[in-house]
Amino acid sequence: MWFELTSNLVFVCITITFILVVSLFIPNRSEILNRMADFTFAKFIYKSTRYLISKLIAILTINSTSTTISITPETILQQSNLMFNRSDGHSKVLVITFSWLFARERHLQKYRKIYLERGYDMLTVKTNVLDVLYPINGSQKIAKNVVHFLEHAHHKYDDILIHAFSIGTYQFGEVLVQWAHNDRSNEVTAKLRGQIFDSGVDVDEALNYFTQEVIRNKPIGFILKWSIMAYVTLFHNLTTKQHRRSSDHIHRNKYRCPTLMFLSSNDTAVNESDQRKFAQYLANNGIPVTIKCWPQSLHVGHFIKFTDEYLQYLNKFIDNVILH
Repeated sequence: MWFELTSNLVFVCITITFILVVSLFIPNRSEILNRMADFTFAKFIYKSTRYLISKLIAILTINSTSTTISITPETILQQSNLMFNRSDGHSKVLVITFSWLFARERHLQKYRKIYLERGYDMLTVKTNVLDVLYPINGSQKIAKNVVHFLEHAHHKYDDILIHAFSIGTYQFGEVLVQWAHNDRSNEVTAKLRGQIFDSGVDVDEALNYFTQEVIRNKPIGFILKWSIMAYVTLFHNLTTKQHRRSSDHIHRNKYRCPTLMFLSSNDTAVNESDQRKFAQYLANNGIPVTIKCWPQSLHVGHFIKFTDEYLQYLNKFIDNVILH
């Protein structure tokens, strides 16, 4: 726990140091300092600080004689980044959505509506920046919560469908890693029917995603990019190594899930060429794959910009993999 706190604190300090150093050596530093008020960056620093404080409080208040709390779907939902939505109480299909960073409820609700109107139950998994930067106590803990939830709830369902957005693709990969080391998950994985990757961000594209999509202010994005590079270099085994393991499980597709991929050629956070190679790899191994690529669209915004076409592909895919 202390090491987790230290690594996160190092990242925040590196970021702030880069900002101060760069601001001293560039001619228009006053403009840069003014741009530091960029809302997204301020929100990132605020959330990082709040996260660090919460961890410090947890360390200082930990009770060495704490008792074991029984694990149930309800307790998991209360203590994790998971949200469950029930359709009519009789659904035999569960959709698990892995959201993008800073996803707002009003945006997630648009996707929930699609599945809930079909009568499917939904489990939404949220991941934040620090969960990605410190997987062992972030995204991997979230993945374990997903696994525990499904171990207790899977008997209610015949089919499970995955819909991962952007960095949520990485979070889904962490779930695959957990399943690979847990024999008790065989009953769950046997119910996987398909996976949808919407603007899926791979490990090699994560830096571009953070700097170009999360921090849209270019000077701040440049500084943040170098801060992240310094951080992942210092903590390679705790970050990049974990990210690549997740990516390997995504590409391996051990459960041979039919796959639908949404992307666009102009998305700077997603490498179209790599995505097409991944799709070709699946096809060569006899795994059904559909790829829909728009010439110009928004990162995780295809549904908003091309609603009818998006739903046409999505509904056809669901009808093919969910047979009842």
